[in-house]
Amino acid sequence: SPAALAHENQPPRNSSPAAGCASATKAFLLTPFTQSGRRLSKLVLRADSNGVGEQSAGLVELEDESGSVQLVRVDQYVEIESDSLLSNMVRVSWEWTADGNSHQVELRHGRHSGIRKLYVNQVLEERTKGLKRMLSDTGSYHVLQVGGHQCEVFVSSRTYEGFEYELCIDGNRIEQIFGDPTGVQALDVGSRLMKITKEADGLGMTLRENQRGPGFIVWSVESGLAASKAGLNVGDVVLSLAGELPENIEELVALVSAAIGSIDMEVAGRSISTPVTLYRDGSHGKLGLTLLPTSCGIGFVVVDIDSRGAAAQSDLRLGDIVLSMNSQVPTNCREAIKIFAKSAEQQVHLVIAGRQ
Repeated sequence: SPAALAHENQPPRNSSPAAGCASATKAFLLTPFTQSGRRLSKLVLRADSNGVGEQSAGLVELEDESGSVQLVRVDQYVEIESDSLLSNMVRVSWEWTADGNSHQVELRHGRHSGIRKLYVNQVLEERTKGLKRMLSDTGSYHVLQVGGHQCEVFVSSRTYEGFEYELCIDGNRIEQIFGDPTGVQALDVGSRLMKITKEADGLGMTLRENQRGPGFIVWSVESGLAASKAGLNVGDVVLSLAGELPENIEELVALVSAAIGSIDMEVAGRSISTPVTLYRDGSHGKLGLTLLPTSCGIGFVVVDIDSRGAAAQSDLRLGDIVLSMNSQVPTNCREAIKIFAKSAEQQVHLVIAGRQ
């Protein structure tokens, strides 16, 4: 396929990290969007029961004993126990160092038996097993105390696709690192404030409700009119207008109509979104790009760039958020694949959320 896109992450059936883990707001790399305080996470660190041998990492905000906030790196490992019957037992471990002390939380999950074993610093803290989980394992939620911090472990069923595992610490979700952490300016999408002047010809754009997350998607932009002059592109997401959070298109239209002279908007991305063009030629026929849906439901995050593909020759970076493709806004992975596949030109035009 021209681009590899993983399946969308499904929420837990009987527990929700989104509800259980609050968003921290104090560190430079992690900032919420202004009007709601909601974190626009690029990708929350999760483990996959099918991702055997995978190692990944993330950052989480934790308070030390003095009350100061620090960004702490958490390393995540996934493996199958070698002597596990029929590859039943998945072992997921999270390791981090805070206040000079190293900590580890380990989950051993029987995918077929339903067993849960939870260890803190290699000491067994909880063991559960039940016939109901053996017949139908729909997930679980566990709370542990680790070095003065409260840790929550979520086990989420994805039916035939297996299970997902997530750790939250002190109510904070762990934001995944892409590649070298020093090369990523921010671990969330962020937002910016902008002013659009109302003109006789209107704002020159159409908006649709974002079915995957907060805000309203810019579906089309007319060249030379107010939205275009302000720097809006197809795929941009309007989060708030005039300091209000409209819940539907009708409320949005009312806010625009009531504004006099100009209207203030909050838009996803730290700066004006940027067009990026991928050039496919004989040596770079494939895009060499792997995308995942963002945890916040805004765009798709670049999680891998193949050095042999066209993406490696462009200005794309790991952690970039792709908002639109060839002036189209995909709502899921299948639509994104179709847009790439149907591109007859040697060029693929993307819009990337502002980084700075």
